[in-house]
Amino acid sequence: MSLEKSHYKYLHINSGSMDKANDFKVHIPHGLENCVRVCVKRFSIPNTMGNNYSNLNKFHFVEFMKTNGTTPAYKGAQSGVWINGWTAKHFYIKLDDIPNYTTNTEIVTHINSKFASGEVYDFETDQQTHQFGSEDALGVEFNYDASTYIMSYKITSTQTTNTNIKIFMPCIHDNDGGIWHHLGFHAEEFFVVTGNQQTRFPHRTIAMMEEDLSLTYPVIYAEASDVPAGDVDRSYAQFNTLYSPTYARLAGKVVAENIDTFRTSVAENPSIHENPHSGIYVCSDELGQDGMEVRHNYAIGTNVLEFIENDEPRYSHLHYKSGGMLTWHKCNNPSIRAFDIKIRDHRFRLIDPTHLPNFTLILAFEFTQPVEFDKQFIEAYNRAGSFVFLNVVATIKSLASNSLHKYEAPSNVSPTNGFFNPSMEMLFCNANVFCPGISTGTFGI
Repeated sequence: MSLEKSHYKYLHINSGSMDKANDFKVHIPHGLENCVRVCVKRFSIPNTMGNNYSNLNKFHFVEFMKTNGTTPAYKGAQSGVWINGWTAKHFYIKLDDIPNYTTNTEIVTHINSKFASGEVYDFETDQQTHQFGSEDALGVEFNYDASTYIMSYKITSTQTTNTNIKIFMPCIHDNDGGIWHHLGFHAEEFFVVTGNQQTRFPHRTIAMMEEDLSLTYPVIYAEASDVPAGDVDRSYAQFNTLYSPTYARLAGKVVAENIDTFRTSVAENPSIHENPHSGIYVCSDELGQDGMEVRHNYAIGTNVLEFIENDEPRYSHLHYKSGGMLTWHKCNNPSIRAFDIKIRDHRFRLIDPTHLPNFTLILAFEFTQPVEFDKQFIEAYNRAGSFVFLNVVATIKSLASNSLHKYEAPSNVSPTNGFFNPSMEMLFCNANVFCPGISTGTFGI
């Protein structure tokens, strides 16, 4: 006969002693044998993480252009391709050359500087350009209101004729809104989605937006007075007014009717750029086996061990203590020789080691150890257990006196089997003295 008992080992990790600050490997030469599960017991990190890493160091957007506003767009009967329609280009700005951490004012200054100097790149070619051809580049300027923490952007054009009309829209790339979310632009239904990505808004892909614009705006006029009599108003101001709840903004020929307000998009939420992390995830491909995360309404497996909530201001510390409820993960490999640790942000981006301060982590490992009992022990155990049971029952009955009494007796003595925990000291009871070392319960006779 054998039983199993559990014991624990605790592994203390300081990332400052590792070869890199994140996504590192922990080696255990002697191994951890018979490990059944693991959890995060303690975690501590300064709240000084950077805000310019992974997909946050590129600023993606899309522009749509119609070469001639008054030439009607139509779809070729044979080719099915739009002629004189709207075409799109995916652009981005590199932000990997700015400091690891920037304030709201600083990030606006950096973005505006990139637009002003023409440091814009064509996503398809990775060449520095902010043009479809030889036309003038669209002007884009961001603004930050420090009193309300609200961001906005305004587009401008230098066109003198109703040609090369452009529409500017934020972009979700690689399933990530990136720094747009930091700046307070959260409504993903108003973004353009690049490529064939999983998204809640498949109609917002670049191809679908080209189709939609060519259908609804086959022509576009600079001012309402330019619209032919009897035609639907498709002017600059009408477009910007119609799309004002969204992030799409249009600019073409410079006209008084298309005022600055029409060409400005204001974020619906305050900027969180200065303290963007609602929390961070402690992850491990080797140890994180039982977690799931939900993306686009579907639950998928994940390597998350624990979520560390950020409820502190910047430049303080985030501390996690497991408390009474531990998030255990089953160890599929009972012999652990090495495992990885990764720290991801609240949107599951891997935080670059240069942006992550040193942290401390305590992992708890639970092990099982068999306890063997030989034949002689079991026989002695049964004899002793039966004697205690008969003695307790006789004592209780003598006190009952034909009435229902509540009598405290060892809770680990059962009136049906006469056994008690073999790890307890085997001592006997009488009517007045309870067994030392054995917890008491209540019997009703």
